[in-house]
Amino acid sequence: MRAHPVFAATNAVFGRHPTQHNPIPMSHVTTKANVGHNPISYETGKIAKLADGAVVVSSGETIVLVSAVSATTVKEGQDFFPLTVDYKEKAAAVGKFPGGYFKREGRPSEKEILTARMTDRPLRPLFPKGYLYDTQIISILLSADGQIDPDILSINGASAALCVSDIPFAKPLGAVRVGRINGQFVALSRHDRESNAIAFSHNLHQWESVERVQLPSKSWELIQIGNCGSPLELDQGWLVITHGTGPMRSYGLGAMLLDLDDPRRILTELPRPLLFPNESERDGYVPNVVYSCGSLLRDRTLYVPYGMADQAISYFTVNIDELIAAMGPLATSES
Repeated sequence: MRAHPVFAATNAVFGRHPTQHNPIPMSHVTTKANVGHNPISYETGKIAKLADGAVVVSSGETIVLVSAVSATTVKEGQDFFPLTVDYKEKAAAVGKFPGGYFKREGRPSEKEILTARMTDRPLRPLFPKGYLYDTQIISILLSADGQIDPDILSINGASAALCVSDIPFAKPLGAVRVGRINGQFVALSRHDRESNAIAFSHNLHQWESVERVQLPSKSWELIQIGNCGSPLELDQGWLVITHGTGPMRSYGLGAMLLDLDDPRRILTELPRPLLFPNESERDGYVPNVVYSCGSLLRDRTLYVPYGMADQAISYFTVNIDELIAAMGPLATSES
């Protein structure tokens, strides 16, 4: 085990012993998830097996290899955490090789330096206080398609490489790129606490305009309506899971689809609740309540975690194509 300096006496809290290199089995594992329109894939146990942790992250044709290694002994007199994060873009990633006057790779570009810093900043605070072992995280761009920027893949890959290693690391982290619609930041809002609205801004710290897009209209949402987490980007539009409050404090989850280019337009809505508590679940200090704070799409299946009254938490799944079909026909641009 690599002993943490603070707990060196027990030698059983963090890390590994120098004679027991990497006790975590490096079995070949691949997992995928959808992020917007682009699936992201993580693969480990196939490349760079001598590293403490190594992950190949890909999205589209952009592929990044991230490896993490840490020393098994602390240098004498070491009083700071020597973490090195490096990001390399080779010309071969786009099918080119240095030639002509310059026959080798040049110094790190501004993009490489900034990506290394972007990878370093969220990782550094997640190592335990007092961890003083030399640690290196190296990201190498293997392939670039010119469409998907590898910097986000580098951050996510570094987190995954640390998590599959025995290097002490607090928890996984995830990075996404904030997108804009027609040059503006867009957010769901419940500024009046009764309806769903869309807020627009050119500045994340100041939102200039808010427009209501959905008012309570159905029997199970007559009192107020809101959204359950961030919308999911589909080919058909932005899928929003909604939360409605009806008479006698009855609650239910619904769904609506917003236009991709103009999210103020509702393309279609689910005419009935997606989830509704039954009679046996309407007990407790907060009766009739069912709520959710977000959802996840994977392989055309929508996973929705939810809470039920003050009694339990669970999740349900629904096929995304069946859900869109149950909403009915989409509104046209003229409607």
